Amino acid sequence: MVAGWISGVVALAAFVPYVRGILRGQTRPNIASWWIWTTVGACLCASYLSVGSRTSIWTPIGYVIGPLLIAILSLRYGQKGRTWLDSFCLLSATASLILWWWT
Repeated sequence: MVAGWISGVVALAAFVPYVRGILRGQTRPNIASWWIWTTVGACLCASYLSVGSRTSIWTPIGYVIGPLLIAILSLRYGQKGRTWLDSFCLLSATASLILWWWT
């Protein structure tokens, strides 16, 4: 249980340098990418919960909280506008989620 918790803390800590870079104006996150990664982390977390994993759930939780924080920051500090690639990635991610749920 302790190892799972430590793993979650390490997973979350991995996002700290990027958040610091955003707040210092050194980087501008892509809004679409970080919302996709937040959704992927949420699916991973849901997958862990669905099989009853409780001791190792902390790493997926870190992969939800970290990208979610950056996704929220991207709304203010991120790249504005949407390119065709952003639209394509959002559409593809949505289609893959539908296919994943369906199968």
